[in-house]
Amino acid sequence: MFSAFGWGLVAGSAFVVGGIAALRFKPATRWVGLLTGFGAGALIAAVAYKLVSQAAQLSNGGGHVGIGLVIGSLLFLFLTGYWDAAEEEKVDVSFRSLVVIVVPEAVVIVGSLLTGHEIGSAVIAALFLCGVPEAFVATHRLVEMGMSPRMIVTVWAGLALLCGLSAGVAYALLEDA
Repeated sequence: MFSAFGWGLVAGSAFVVGGIAALRFKPATRWVGLLTGFGAGALIAAVAYKLVSQAAQLSNGGGHVGIGLVIGSLLFLFLTGYWDAAEEEKVDVSFRSLVVIVVPEAVVIVGSLLTGHEIGSAVIAALFLCGVPEAFVATHRLVEMGMSPRMIVTVWAGLALLCGLSAGVAYALLEDA
């Protein structure tokens, strides 16, 4: 449990780094897009090569892992799209939509640890590379909405802590599953 909490904090610290970088630097939109694409690709690769193959081995085939991966991806895509559309109408930042950023990190960390292996440096690097641009882009939106830099950093620090807590609690609940 404490290992999952610690790795969750490490992965969640990417939000703080991305938020602070966004407040300090103003790179071209193209560079932010490239960094976001690279981070997303790194996370997908880490999940595909590390977790999905291990899950398939543990489940003895049957396609259940693939079906779960597709359903989970579509559900995540739908929920984030729905919340983004709702936010645009309200022009308000909803904490629940920021929390949805933490879910993939916790799932990857807990999934890695539950397979009985230590979490690999490639997985943590992928989580970090995905979290920094997520926070970078979201920080610009938060600034546009009038949130103070201090509050933005506080939100990202809270989400980093939430990432650690969610990974630790999920691991504790699923350890004997």
